[in-house]
Amino acid sequence: MAGAGSGGYSIYMLATMPVRTVMNRVVPAFLLVVLCLAPAARAADDPVLASLRVAAERGEVDAQYELGVLYEFGFHLPDHRVTALAWYTRAAEQGNAAAAKRRDLLKTELSALEIEQAGRLLAAPAATAQR
Repeated sequence: MAGAGSGGYSIYMLATMPVRTVMNRVVPAFLLVVLCLAPAARAADDPVLASLRVAAERGEVDAQYELGVLYEFGFHLPDHRVTALAWYTRAAEQGNAAAAKRRDLLKTELSALEIEQAGRLLAAPAATAQR
């Protein structure tokens, strides 16, 4: 168990946190750690990633946010920040505050052309936003 001063979360802390806090802070961090430690695999062959894409394409906001993180930081996916911006924007439009923050930060780092490209991905069906 991590102590309060170590920056980690104890089981008690997790159990008493509001669900929204766990979903916005702990789950993305855990996902990043798991993916960093996982053996390298082709993204197209990963059944977990495939189910995450399906969920995101169905409009599930948490899956959209997680895909944004994966694309932005390149875990088992090509580092494709334009696609990350598109997924963050989809999640932010559904009220995901963490996605809105990532979207806004990413926009400051991208060129006008890249932001325009993300806009074109948003105009396309959700299934094409993964590419």
